[in-house]
Amino acid sequence: QMPQECPVCHKVIHGAGKLPRHMRTHTGEKPFACQVCGVRFTRNDKLKIHMRKHTGERPYSCQHCSARFLHSYDLKNHMHLHTGARPYECNLCHKAFAKDDHLQRH
Repeated sequence: QMPQECPVCHKVIHGAGKLPRHMRTHTGEKPFACQVCGVRFTRNDKLKIHMRKHTGERPYSCQHCSARFLHSYDLKNHMHLHTGARPYECNLCHKAFAKDDHLQRH
């Protein structure tokens, strides 16, 4: 399918059927509702991720310890504990941190 342009913000949208999903960012429409707590989402995939909070599902497992996570980015951040990586550096003093929020607190 040819790329489509959003009539509101003129962003070029690639992929079949993605323009209606993008339009929800302008309309505020949230058609996907959690049946447990009522929180609403613009996308069904975001609702499915949210449901993990209610089901206890933690699909992302650390290969080095027993830690499990709801989100892949949480596992990625956790892995810094095992690797010793400190990818977040202060621009002023050059001290490095394993987590972004630790840099922000600094």
